[in-house]
Amino acid sequence: MKRIVIVGVGGLGSAMAKGVVRSGIDPSQLVLVDRKAEHGVALECPILERLPQGLVLGPGDLLVLAVKPQDAEAACLAVRASLGRGSLVLSVMAGIPVERLYSWLAYSKVSRAMPNLGVGVCQSATAYWVPVELEPVDISLLEQFLACMGRSWRLENEELIDAVTAVAGSGPAYMCWLLEQMEGVARELGLSDATSRGLVMQTLKATTCYLEHFDQTCSELRCRVTSPGGTTAAALNVLNQTGSHDTVRQAIRAAFDRAREMGQ
Repeated sequence: MKRIVIVGVGGLGSAMAKGVVRSGIDPSQLVLVDRKAEHGVALECPILERLPQGLVLGPGDLLVLAVKPQDAEAACLAVRASLGRGSLVLSVMAGIPVERLYSWLAYSKVSRAMPNLGVGVCQSATAYWVPVELEPVDISLLEQFLACMGRSWRLENEELIDAVTAVAGSGPAYMCWLLEQMEGVARELGLSDATSRGLVMQTLKATTCYLEHFDQTCSELRCRVTSPGGTTAAALNVLNQTGSHDTVRQAIRAAFDRAREMGQ
């Protein structure tokens, strides 16, 4: 990779910038653009309000669109003059299909991916889709960039990006919501703030490590740690009786539906 231009340095854009630098990419290769230049990123590169006049990207250069979906058209129109032959555009925006990006950018080397905030620590769960217009050299550049941010999965069609948005893109918020409830009960039961947080965080880490190390499914591990008549069974009985599984599924489907709506 030569230059990486990230347009939109909010939560996701700034996490991507930090992640690629943490992976070993020189900060001098980064160009950060945000119309609100007060967004702070702890990197050795400034945040520009717009791309420098006369800048033309070429082979080996990657431009990442990380603005909010409602700002997508304006962002595309602002950068289209800088897209030279051979440069690659990657959209990490929810909902916006490539056909619309083609029109706004007047350019066809465009792909889509949906990472999550794990990009900031090189642990993102990212899925991406590659249109037929991209050549092997473009795909190689894209996959090299995504490898800097964590693990990635290639999708068969663009429509699946919305499912990934609902599951992995919004997933950290779901996880944090559950952890908030666990922490809250821990404090109510008399544990200190520090102990409550530490226990919950280590429990999450231990569960993830166990699943990966022993290659078990979540269902298999849940059954293994749920002794009949025990404490875990008592908790899961409450969740099952209150229909919590249906609520969670409905919540994730609501995120999926919203992603679809944003693409209309």
